[in-house]
Amino acid sequence: MEISAMTVSVSMRRDWELVRDRAKETSASTPLSHVKTDDFATSETSHPNDEGDNMTATTGYAVSTEEVLASLSLSYLKLQFDIFRNELEHTHPEFSGVHFDFGLDQNGQIEIIDTAGKLSDQQKSELASLLSDYNGFGASTREVVSSMKQLVSHEGVSSSDPSKSADRPIGSLIDFGKILSSCDAMVEFKKQIINSLDNALPFISETA
Repeated sequence: MEISAMTVSVSMRRDWELVRDRAKETSASTPLSHVKTDDFATSETSHPNDEGDNMTATTGYAVSTEEVLASLSLSYLKLQFDIFRNELEHTHPEFSGVHFDFGLDQNGQIEIIDTAGKLSDQQKSELASLLSDYNGFGASTREVVSSMKQLVSHEGVSSSDPSKSADRPIGSLIDFGKILSSCDAMVEFKKQIINSLDNALPFISETA
């Protein structure tokens, strides 16, 4: 039986939302540094360990809730973006075969990255609008950037440092083309978020 790209996309979205909600529930009662990957496993089999914590049968690594969410969200974005580009062959054949990537700009808007220079500004604007509206892709991208900002603010960065605040807007383009093609997407994502926060305009309270 042939499974359509839309069916895969919807199924992936539902799975991601279930894991996201479960992760948020876990974070409400568990310190970030003690959340284990097994808390998000599909298996319901569990047993107490030596410390009395409930864990699933497979041993997990200690990771933060935000890191789990960011990693899952990156996988979801990549799937959605690949499906979007494949569907262009039928919905907008004028873009078929044209390679492009995407990023999120300082205003939280999708931006098309055309390193080959084959697209006009008007075409890039049209593609950005189509991609942003595709199954809520723009909103999903903003959400994953927000999740990574939260992660960066918790991972060894002093909360007293206003330049690393999770509330601070990004100061430069987040290049998801480079992130998703990296051999370690999470490392590249964190690096770009940290650099972007460093480039952000200071809050008024910081300049007073």
